[in-house]
Amino acid sequence: MPRSSTTGLPFLVRRTDTGKFCYHRDVPAAVAAFITGEVVLPWKEGIHKLEGRPTVKVSLATGDEATARVRWNRVHEQVEALVQMGQVLAAEKEQRGRERNTVQRLPVGAVGTIAAQARHDLLAEHDQCWIDPTFTSPLTGVVVRLMMNASRTASLDPVDDARRFADDLRLRDAKAALVSRRSGTLDGEIKEGEVTDPHLIAAISDLAAGRVVRLTPEQNAALTAACTTSTIPSELDLRLAENGLDLPQGHTDRRALALALLRTTVNGVEAVKARDAGAAIDTPERPPVMAPVPRPETAAAPMPLLSAMRERWIKEERPLGKQQDDNALYTGYFIGKFGDLPVDQITKPVLKDFMDLLERCPRNVPHAIRRASLAERIAWGEKPANLKQPRLARRTVNAKGLGSISAALTMAEKLGHIAVNPCSKMGLKITEADVIKREPYGLEDLRRIFSTSVYVAPIDIPISGCGSAAHWLPLLALFTGARLEELGQLLVGDVKQVDSLWCIHITDLPDEDDAADRKAWWGEKEPEKAVKTAAARRYVPVHAELVRCGFLDFVARRRRDGFKRLFPELKAYRGRITKAWSTFWARHTDEHVTKSPRKTFHSFRHLFVARLRAAGVDRDIIKALVGHANKDVTAGYGVVDGTLFPVAVLHEALQKVRVDGLELSHLHRPELIKAA
Repeated sequence: MPRSSTTGLPFLVRRTDTGKFCYHRDVPAAVAAFITGEVVLPWKEGIHKLEGRPTVKVSLATGDEATARVRWNRVHEQVEALVQMGQVLAAEKEQRGRERNTVQRLPVGAVGTIAAQARHDLLAEHDQCWIDPTFTSPLTGVVVRLMMNASRTASLDPVDDARRFADDLRLRDAKAALVSRRSGTLDGEIKEGEVTDPHLIAAISDLAAGRVVRLTPEQNAALTAACTTSTIPSELDLRLAENGLDLPQGHTDRRALALALLRTTVNGVEAVKARDAGAAIDTPERPPVMAPVPRPETAAAPMPLLSAMRERWIKEERPLGKQQDDNALYTGYFIGKFGDLPVDQITKPVLKDFMDLLERCPRNVPHAIRRASLAERIAWGEKPANLKQPRLARRTVNAKGLGSISAALTMAEKLGHIAVNPCSKMGLKITEADVIKREPYGLEDLRRIFSTSVYVAPIDIPISGCGSAAHWLPLLALFTGARLEELGQLLVGDVKQVDSLWCIHITDLPDEDDAADRKAWWGEKEPEKAVKTAAARRYVPVHAELVRCGFLDFVARRRRDGFKRLFPELKAYRGRITKAWSTFWARHTDEHVTKSPRKTFHSFRHLFVARLRAAGVDRDIIKALVGHANKDVTAGYGVVDGTLFPVAVLHEALQKVRVDGLELSHLHRPELIKAA
């Protein structure tokens, strides 16, 4: 159906946001897949590609209605030609997919019925061209496309030349077949082809520009071959398929039908030419298709279930442990509520209901019901005593809830089980109020952090602080800007000298010195190292303040005692080495530093970047130190061992990190260094 338009022209729509006009046309999904090609846009000397999508949208780049109407005409006739071609190809696919009865002889009267259908279609097609000037037959569409390809900026307003030329091709092909007693393209499967003859291309360009109507015999022959090798299928097979029949090649009845169709083509095209000359020739009624003989139905392959597509996603994408766990949790919520649905039954309304439920789900629940169903969690959260409990954030609903289902449906789309992932454009709107913006730690925050019992002799570290990790992770974050997980997974061998400067090597790749015995040391359940992105692999020089605090002495002791990991006290949970420790840090800072949700361990990273900026450090050097990707194409040139800059340059920049007013001299005492 044409999109609503106030201009009187179908598909011509004024956008409410910009006030400019566009060509907006919805196409049935079964046809859309076959609509591919280029739409020439003379006013911008460019093209718009159609790539099989169900909605055709072409900007007309003007808010003036008169100009838009002219541009609409140029776009519509080209799109209409491609749509008509798509309809033919879609019908061909449908007919080929129908059950056909292979017969030994055609039923009595079948040849006459099918020939009469063909005559009706040919004349009805000509009627449609008169009723709708933008309508083009499949073959005319081929000629138009060839004309467009040969002369992209030529005017395509009159397509009569293309129609008449296509009729000439059909008439000549049919007459030649009758004379030679061969069925020609009428009864042959044609493969894809293209125009390459430069003389022919020039002739088509002339045809497109309206300079000639008649081509030379040689050019006609070449264009005939080009057209018939582009999109014209076996008409005889299509006619048989439409009527639920099939005949083997070489059958005498097949040749009888081919003869009847050739004569019909000649008579029909000549009738069209007579009409064009003024003759009043009626279009006959179309005989109904012949009912095919019923055949046993074949069972269609069952549609895969959501759980099966999730398993396929895990097998092919190999997500990390935490991502798998989150996916299992939210997919379980979905299946628990709606069942393990076939993927084609997971619709946008179902997804909307699921997301509405997730928005009602409390973020934190007692340990006793952590494994409860989604309905049980919601019921707990809606008890009067729990109404003030925070609910799942919208970002969580989008990323983990909808994202978990989308992962499986993306795999289903990839494998062809569904045409489009229904999760597309289903995310909840995120406003500024939904985003908790992280803030850097302030001077008073840092003073409180480094005056707790973790840093004052005698050192007292809770068990949940995991020993030396509680002492060193905050210091390392303050003077490296590294992410918590990057620091927690460090190996002793990751602290090394590069160009005579001590550096911390942040990487997911094994160190050459300990790659052989890593598995024996960690055991089967220990996680591999990981970095957030490829850009996160980097060298970070050791800050002078870390040296004064005894970091290199600490590393030397670890190496001397035979440790491979810098913080072996940290134990992995759900694929993250610092998962449990981050809970300790949240409780520790809530009690001793600040309860602001905007200040977390990641605040060290924000502070690090802010200090580098304040010191006037180059933006690209900052990115290299913190492991952010540089999108400049040339930034990838000259990268060695994950760093673009020499270590000496990074070292010089890093020493500029300082927090005025923060006194850490109490951490320099030998007895404290040894205890840490």
